[in-house]
Amino acid sequence: MKKLLLMSLFIITIVLSGRRAKYDPDLYEPSLPEINNTSTAVTNQKIYYTVDYRIIDNDIVNSIKNIENVILDLNGYVESYNSNYDSENGKVTSTHYTFRCPTDKLNGLLTHLDESYKIDYKNLTSTNITTQYASNEARITTLKASKEAYLKMLAKTDITVNEIIMIQKEIETIDTELTELEILKNQYDSLLDYSTIRVTITEKESFVNTYLGYLATLFTGIFKILLYLLPFILVAGIVLLCVYILYLYIIYSRFYNLLISTLFIIHKHFINCRATKHFFSIIKDCCLTRCNCFKHLRIEDFKSSIF
Repeated sequence: MKKLLLMSLFIITIVLSGRRAKYDPDLYEPSLPEINNTSTAVTNQKIYYTVDYRIIDNDIVNSIKNIENVILDLNGYVESYNSNYDSENGKVTSTHYTFRCPTDKLNGLLTHLDESYKIDYKNLTSTNITTQYASNEARITTLKASKEAYLKMLAKTDITVNEIIMIQKEIETIDTELTELEILKNQYDSLLDYSTIRVTITEKESFVNTYLGYLATLFTGIFKILLYLLPFILVAGIVLLCVYILYLYIIYSRFYNLLISTLFIIHKHFINCRATKHFFSIIKDCCLTRCNCFKHLRIEDFKSSIF
């Protein structure tokens, strides 16, 4: 009898370890529908819906109150919301609400929104979780059956203390996994029973505000570009300034060289004219004073050549 009991315990343990699925809290998130190609395909499809709306309305507060009242009349509720306020004008500029509405009343709600408001954007997404739902239920059924088998073993009177401890540990493991799977099932049921409607309401901007917004965006972009290019512009400006100074130096140096050469040539032809000598002396002094490139010339030599 003990051998039979231990053999049964061993077989159940192997079955549980091979089929035990870990709880994943992200499984209730929208996922792509799985295709079931087996002969035992589930005919009762499990599909939940998510709807996104963007509405344009200048009376945001009144609009959101009306939508909220319609949701409450349909036995729905507000899941979350947030709003943006203009402190200067003291009004709401945009608001975002997430509603949950009974799925069997979703079509009526969508018809009301389409007919009552100016819709700027609308998107409806359906997600098929038939396979995940069926797999979760099958696992729950299997675990409950295993727990019943263990409880029957505990009811026997000819088991040892060690066997009781082993069975209790397995039952605790089963209970933990059952709790997780039940939570997941409740999440699935919530998604299936109540569809999610996300509504964003914004004001219709006037032409002036839109135009000013475009201008502000344009100038902001230009300013950012200039700020980014500023180091390169400064470096390029310094380089160009140095090139320009070098250019002026070369030009004026050539000019003064040519002027001095001309003076010497003229001096040879008009050496006996005192007025000419005096005029050339003044020009020569001015040239030597303004151009450093002629510092190597000696004034005494120049005067001796003139006089």
